[in-house]
Amino acid sequence: MQRSDLSSTILQLKALGIDNIMRFDWLSPPPAEAAVRGLELLHALGALDSDAKLTGSIGICMAEIPLEPQLSAALLASATTFHCCQEMLTLAGMLSVPAIWVAPGAVSGKKALEEANAKFATAEGDLVAFLNVHRAWLEHGKSHRWATRNGIHQHGMLRAQQVSQQLCSKLKRLGLNTNTSCEGDVNQVQLNAGQH
Repeated sequence: MQRSDLSSTILQLKALGIDNIMRFDWLSPPPAEAAVRGLELLHALGALDSDAKLTGSIGICMAEIPLEPQLSAALLASATTFHCCQEMLTLAGMLSVPAIWVAPGAVSGKKALEEANAKFATAEGDLVAFLNVHRAWLEHGKSHRWATRNGIHQHGMLRAQQVSQQLCSKLKRLGLNTNTSCEGDVNQVQLNAGQH
């Protein structure tokens, strides 16, 4: 707790009705600065109002989504403002798994892995590269053989897909439209990610 980002913990405490986290009986009390940073982040994301109370529109929904606050805020915004929910669900799933790239030894060395990664790289950055990997993986029928040839961790991709489906179900239960897609307009995804 001493060096952790407390925003997720604070969000959950607020959702449980514990408003004064500075007086909360921590097992090992964090530095006050860490708690203040967590509160400030949650306020900046719209999860807390100016009185540090959980907001009804965003805060409660964020507390329901089992992701880091920045990612849950981006996911909510993708469904309500940026209309790129399908892409953000994919990214949230891929960012929630340990790895989508195989270890260098598994693809005949580091150089082979770098060459495999370069197939999906883009000037727009890693998030768009992740979307490229996902799109290609789907186009090849989620093939294990294709994944192995391209330095992609098949189990990681399958797990990322499961996480995306679970998050989609959660958003639907919150009454959000999960069917929106930017249809390849990566600027929408980048704008959304950049806001959070």
